[in-house]
Amino acid sequence: CWTSYIREQVEANPQLAQDHVPIAAMVDSGCYAHVLPVNMVRPTQLRPSPMSQRGEDFTAANGSTIKNYGMTNVIGVSEGGQDVEIPFNVAGVKRPLLSTTQLTQNGHKINLETDNNYIHLKNGHRIPLTIVNGSPALIIWRKREDHPTSKNGRRD
Repeated sequence: CWTSYIREQVEANPQLAQDHVPIAAMVDSGCYAHVLPVNMVRPTQLRPSPMSQRGEDFTAANGSTIKNYGMTNVIGVSEGGQDVEIPFNVAGVKRPLLSTTQLTQNGHKINLETDNNYIHLKNGHRIPLTIVNGSPALIIWRKREDHPTSKNGRRD
């Protein structure tokens, strides 16, 4: 599962894990916008989005409604060492999803070849993707102070 993968990453990268928390955003071709679970956002990081200001929620593939809380930017470092800043919609989802639609509409390309998965940014840089439980994911190491739980495990 995704939780065990994150735990493995923390154990494999103890130095980085002292100051950072890994987030695995699954690349999703069925998702039209990047989404992040609300429990991964500090209240002070949440800002209104055009959709949330209009009171609009998301619709899941099965037709159910997914609560839209607004937006936030996730700032961190990819597994390839590149600085990343990605705008995410904050929603009632269980795990972060990275939208192929949003990536390609912004001029980026996605390469999903065996053992060579990456996002080719429009500026020419490549960000590696990692296979997690059979699905490609972008691993973002986010600064611990930007994550919603403090070092002692309490929320803001």
